[in-house]
Amino acid sequence: MIGEPPGSVFVHRNIANQVVNTDFNCMSVIQYAVDVLQVKHIIVCGHYDCGGVRAALEQLDHRSPLENWLRNIRDTYRLHKDELTAIEDLRMRQRRLVELNVIEQCLNIFKTAVVQRRRVQTYIDSKDENSYVKFSEPRVHAFVYEPTTGQATKLKVDFQSYLKDLRQVYDLYRVEGQDEERVEKIIDEVTEKEIITNAPEPRRQRKRDKFIEFFTGKNAGSQDLIL
Repeated sequence: MIGEPPGSVFVHRNIANQVVNTDFNCMSVIQYAVDVLQVKHIIVCGHYDCGGVRAALEQLDHRSPLENWLRNIRDTYRLHKDELTAIEDLRMRQRRLVELNVIEQCLNIFKTAVVQRRRVQTYIDSKDENSYVKFSEPRVHAFVYEPTTGQATKLKVDFQSYLKDLRQVYDLYRVEGQDEERVEKIIDEVTEKEIITNAPEPRRQRKRDKFIEFFTGKNAGSQDLIL
C-alpha cells in the first residue's frame, strides 16, 4: 500500500487511530520508534467508514471504557463543530471527521516531548556537513485509507500553520529570554542521548555549543525547527 517491504514498518493500532497522552501503550510505541528505532517518518492513517468515528457521531452511551475512548473523537468534533454541522449529508460528515481526526492525532504527535526532542537533535545534526541527517526527524504525515478501493491518500495539510497557533502552549524546547537554569537542564537532558555521548569530545562540544546557541534564542526564527 505504501511501497515498503515487509518488516520495514513499525505499526501501532487502536480504535479510530487515537494518539492519547494517557495511553501508555501508544506513548511507549512512539518513544521506542523515535528513541530506539529512530524512524524518519510517522504516519497517522485513518480510514473512511470508521466504526469509532460513526459511534462518536451518535448521541448514545456506548458504556465505559469504550465511551471514554470515543470522547476523544467527540472532542475533535467539538473543535470543528461549525464545519462539520454545515455538512448535511451524514456520510460526508463522517468522512470529513475521519480526516479531521487524523490531522488532530498528527498534532498530538507533534506535542509529545520525545518527538520534539528528536526533532531538535536532528535539526542541529543536519547543520553538520558530515552528518547523514538531512532534515528534522521524524516527519509526521496524515493519511486516509479508502477500504472500497484499497487506496491510501496523503492529506494536504500545512502543519506549520496549525502549529503556529499551538507553539506558545506546547513547545517544550523553546526558551524565551535568558532562563539559564532551564537552558542548562534541557541541554543536559538532550546531550545525554546516545547520538551525542558516543561522539568524540570535540564533536560533542560543538554539538553542545549549537544547543546553547539555539536554546538561548539566536535561531528562534528557523521554520525548520517549529514544533
